[in-house]
Amino acid sequence: TVSGRLLTDKGEPAPGKRLGIWSGSNAFSVSDNVSAVAEGISGPDGRFRIKRVPPGPSVISVPPSSGMQVQARKMETAHGQELDVGDLRLLGSASIKGRVVINPGGKGVAGVTVNTYAAVEGVASVQKQGHTTEDGSFEIKEVSLGNVSVTIAEHGINTSVASRDGAFPELIIEIGEGALECRVTRGGVPASANMM
Repeated sequence: TVSGRLLTDKGEPAPGKRLGIWSGSNAFSVSDNVSAVAEGISGPDGRFRIKRVPPGPSVISVPPSSGMQVQARKMETAHGQELDVGDLRLLGSASIKGRVVINPGGKGVAGVTVNTYAAVEGVASVQKQGHTTEDGSFEIKEVSLGNVSVTIAEHGINTSVASRDGAFPELIIEIGEGALECRVTRGGVPASANMM
């Protein structure tokens, strides 16, 4: 059994929120594509109690589909153990917007899958996904504030972006005609990108 208290980003109790535990090979990648092994709901005072947690390494978080982000917490549980993880705090979030374009020419690229990963305590805890529209634009909503990795796997692009003053700068991701060149612009300023 794992227990604790869920708080808002202002430190107040967060009642009625669903929490999940991911374990085993899924313990280090919490996403909507992987089901939690155990779940619970926070009470009026923000306290929660999750039963039937499998032993071994695991992570407690809120499901990404909830539209909320929480500082994920790594833990190790043993069979029959009662573990209090203390206070978990919901994090602020914002949208990441941008365009994927072909260089030269700046024509938008439709149908590209853009992923974001917000690493918390070494866990790729929240994966959000979006797709570009006909003009190459995308918006991924409710991404945890802080440092976020943005990837376009089919083009081998991996870059990072940091929030500032509660928002993320807009990204322009330029893909070379051979899909091996990449230039990322954040808020109009050129930035580096790593090829995967």
